[in-house]
Amino acid sequence: MVTIAYQGKQAALPINKNILTMNGKTTQLEGVVIYAPDTGKAYLPLQAVNLIKGAAGPLPSITTK
Repeated sequence: MVTIAYQGKQAALPINKNILTMNGKTTQLEGVVIYAPDTGKAYLPLQAVNLIKGAAGPLPSITTK
């Protein structure tokens, strides 16, 4: 479980899942939280970062040519 405190907000993100819990509300994310034990770092989907910062919204579409 990754926990984040940012500007008075508390967020919890289970590792290897696409869920964010913040302020008693659970949101399904468009990506998965990854933890790299070799580096001790957690990698969050951009959507999770935006929700924690307060800039909610879906990620832009990706197209290939």
